[in-house]
Amino acid sequence: MGSPVHVVAAVLRSAEGHVLIQERPPGKDMSGYWEFPGGKVQPGEAAWDALARELHEELGVTARAGQPLITLHHTYEERSVRLEMWDVEHWRGVAHPRENQTLSWCAVADLDAVRLLPADGPVITALRLPHVHLVTPDLCGSAADFLKTLTATVAAHRLSMVTLRQTVCSDTQYYGLARAVVQALAPLGCDVLLHGNPAERVTWVEEIGAGGFHLCASDPVDTASLERNGHWLAMSCHTLEQLHRAADAHVDFGLLGPLVSTVSHSGVQPLGWEQFNDLVSEMNFPVYAQGGLRPCDGDRSRAAGAQGISALRGLWGTVPEG
Repeated sequence: MGSPVHVVAAVLRSAEGHVLIQERPPGKDMSGYWEFPGGKVQPGEAAWDALARELHEELGVTARAGQPLITLHHTYEERSVRLEMWDVEHWRGVAHPRENQTLSWCAVADLDAVRLLPADGPVITALRLPHVHLVTPDLCGSAADFLKTLTATVAAHRLSMVTLRQTVCSDTQYYGLARAVVQALAPLGCDVLLHGNPAERVTWVEEIGAGGFHLCASDPVDTASLERNGHWLAMSCHTLEQLHRAADAHVDFGLLGPLVSTVSHSGVQPLGWEQFNDLVSEMNFPVYAQGGLRPCDGDRSRAAGAQGISALRGLWGTVPEG
C-alpha cells in the first residue's frame, strides 16, 4: 500500500464554540462524507505551513496561530493516511467555500450524528475532552475538608473532569465519598471518574451518577463486556505495551507518564517529552501527559502530542497561575 499519505486538518471555532466542517463535493473521493478542512502535506512542506495554505485555498482564511490536537492513523481500502489535527486558535477572515464544498458550523455535541470521514472519529473525543484533568490525592483528614478543597480547586481552575483516586479507603468508604463528590461537583458541570478495583466499582458508575471509570493498565478486567452507556473509560499507562492494552480495551483516552520524577511514582523512570511524543504518535486516541506537571505545562504537553495534562499536586488546593 506504500507510505501513509500525510494529511493536516483544522478545528476552527465560531464565537459560539461551534466547529467548522465541510462536505466533500460530488466527483471527489468519498464524496458525501463530511470532514474538517485541510488537505495533503506537500513534500518538504512543514505541517503548519501546509495547513495555512489549505485553509486559504479552501476557505479564504488566514491561520495565525494554533496547537496540535491529535495525530491519527487510518487505513482505507486503497490507501492509509497519517492525519494531523490542529486546533487553530487564531485566524483571520470570513470562511467561505472556494472549492464547491458545503460548509456547516456544528456544535461539538452534534458531531456524533454527522457522517464524518472514518478517520475523524477520535477527533470528536478529543474535542469533548478538557485540556486539564485532576486526579485527587488520598483522603487526609475529614471528608468535609476534602470536599471543600476539591470543590474550590475545581471552581478555581474551571475543571470539567476529575478522577477520584483513593488508595487507602475501603470499598464502603470510597462509595460514600464518591457519592458525595459527584453531588458536590454536579452543579459545577464536572464529570467524576471512579477509580480502583474494577470488579467491585465499575457497576457503581450508574448507581452514583459518575461520568465514567478510570482503570490502571494492570487492572484485570474484561473491558469488552463493560456496559459503557456513554460513560468515559480511561486507563493510566507507563509503557508502550500498556498503551496498546488501552487501545485493545477501546478506551476513550489514556494517561501516560510520569514525565518527571514524582513522589507517587518514585520507582518509575521518567519519560521526558521526546519519548512521550514518540509513544503517543502511534496511538489513535487522546492521551494526557501526567506526572509532576502543572497547568503551565499545558502548551508544552500539547506540542508533544498530548490532549493536555493530568495532575494531582500541581492542581490540588492551588489557584490558577498568572
